[in-house]
Amino acid sequence: MPIAPRLKKWGIPAVFLLGAYFLYQQISDTEPPGGRRSPREQTQQLFAQQVFPDSIAPSLSFSGRVTSSQDIAVSTEVGGRVRDAQFRFRPGQRFSAGDILYQLDGRETYYDLQSRRAEIHHGVSRLLPEIRRDIPDAYEKWAEFFSSLEGLHLPPLPAMESPRERMVVIRYDIPRLYYEYQKNLLRYRRHTYRAPFDGVVLEADISPGASVGGHSRVGRILRTDTAYVELSASHRQRSFLRDDMPAEVVLPKGTRAEGRVERISPVVSPTRQGFSFFVRLEDPLSAGVHPGEYVSVRLSGTPLYGVSLPRDAIQDSNRVYCIVDGALLAREVTLAYEGTEQVYITQGLSAGDTVVVEPVRDALRGMRVRPTMVEGAAQ
Repeated sequence: MPIAPRLKKWGIPAVFLLGAYFLYQQISDTEPPGGRRSPREQTQQLFAQQVFPDSIAPSLSFSGRVTSSQDIAVSTEVGGRVRDAQFRFRPGQRFSAGDILYQLDGRETYYDLQSRRAEIHHGVSRLLPEIRRDIPDAYEKWAEFFSSLEGLHLPPLPAMESPRERMVVIRYDIPRLYYEYQKNLLRYRRHTYRAPFDGVVLEADISPGASVGGHSRVGRILRTDTAYVELSASHRQRSFLRDDMPAEVVLPKGTRAEGRVERISPVVSPTRQGFSFFVRLEDPLSAGVHPGEYVSVRLSGTPLYGVSLPRDAIQDSNRVYCIVDGALLAREVTLAYEGTEQVYITQGLSAGDTVVVEPVRDALRGMRVRPTMVEGAAQ
């Protein structure tokens, strides 16, 4: 059979069939007024909760890592040999504020101090007769200063109240000798390192008997009498936070400690993509909280009027599904706060509304549903 008659016989019906198929697709894809409906009524079973707006105390939970309030590297300020006496700079060594952690041999500086003290004694002893003769009103304070030149710390330098008194005192070089002594006293005190806070030694790079130079690394110490938990809040959660609000810190093993919000960042962290805030803990070790642990933090906010629902009840960021006469109905709501488990809604729901509390896939307006009622969280 020739090709042309064959095409004429079968081609025209094929074109009609293809056209009918595409027309059917266009008609079936067109959404009827009132939204797309399933060609066959289906009933889906969903978990739901009946809500009753009331005054509720919202609480949000966060998780973060406990960090010390201070972790500092210690370096020497002067050089010398590390003394055996009172050496406590060893890894794991706990200490209290004011404890001596290490000492360097400072005898040379000490002897220099004694020499300068003797110079001050000599200068004031020569000054006193002239003060008594020419400025008798100033004699008593300078005599008292002279008698107080004992011990490591000098008394305050008497005030020079007249030009004549100032001229006489400067002629005997007393101010220069006095401040030279104070400068050397500071240098001498740098041979002894006292703990600036309660803490623990993390790393130690010196040992008794070793010679060290100025600005040599000694090690690291960690503060333990205070600690922080660094947390991150979303935009909705940011309005929930306030300075000095109480916080409950919960460890995985169930230990609880009390803290307070101390700092709230006003800018979004580029790494966390949220607002960083910090909860301060006092004496965390006594409460069983240790730096480096991950903990949960629970914050309680100011009471508000509304309802709380599980987080899964929220669809598309600000919408919930209500069940009305057995059918699904979307409703927009206003969220006050959004936690990791609960959300707090202040507008959009009325007393007695039945709200779906689980994610809904392929939801259709008017879809038939059968609710399985669950009890709500305490509000």
